[in-house]
Amino acid sequence: MKAIVITNTAPEVLEVRQVDKPAPKDNEVLIRIHATAVVATDPQFRKATHLLRGFSPG
Repeated sequence: MKAIVITNTAPEVLEVRQVDKPAPKDNEVLIRIHATAVVATDPQFRKATHLLRGFSPG
């Protein structure tokens, strides 16, 4: 199956790779995703800059 894989901490690094299908454990479920999107704000969420907006230290 194809998957978006994050290989390092840089927010703009996303790789499409072929990976093995995960096997759920007895107390887990496997959810099939038909579609998703990566949008321009995703790197900002990975940086967590939205959490710092309006924060003033001291």
